[in-house]
Amino acid sequence: RARRGDQLPYINTLVALFNYFSLRHMVPSGGDDLNAVNGDLCLTLAKGDEPFTPLNSDVIEYPAPGEVIYVDNSKVMCRRWNWRQGDQTKLSPATTNVAINIDCLPPVSKDEARAITKELADLVREFCGGEVTFLLLNASQSEVEV
Repeated sequence: RARRGDQLPYINTLVALFNYFSLRHMVPSGGDDLNAVNGDLCLTLAKGDEPFTPLNSDVIEYPAPGEVIYVDNSKVMCRRWNWRQGDQTKLSPATTNVAINIDCLPPVSKDEARAITKELADLVREFCGGEVTFLLLNASQSEVEV
C-alpha cells in the first residue's frame, strides 16, 4: 500500500505502531489477540488444507502447500509469514492481550533483530501501556512458554 501511495487505515494505536515499525525497519510485524487463540501458537509450513479467513472477510481461503503460516490448535491466524492477517484473531480497541510477531529474516542479523524487537516493545509500553515481554525465536531457540 505504501509503495502505491495509499494511506494505511487507522485501527488502533497498536496497529498504527506495527505499520510505522514495518515501514521504518522494512520487516513485517503484526499481532494476534491472545484471547482469541486456541492452544499453542506455531510458525509452520502449510499442508494446503488449513482454512483461513482473511482480515475483515468471511471468505475462506487455503494456503498453498509449503507456505509459511502462523497457526493455533484450530486455525490459521496469518499467512505468508506475517503478511496476510486473519480475521479471527484481529486486534480491536478492546484487545488487551497480544502476541506480537516481527519477522526478521536475513539480511537482518540476530543483534539487529534483538534491537528492533526491543524498540517495538519500548514503543508499545510508551504508547499503549501495560506489561511487555519480548522473546526471540530462531533455529536454536524454536519455542518458548508464554
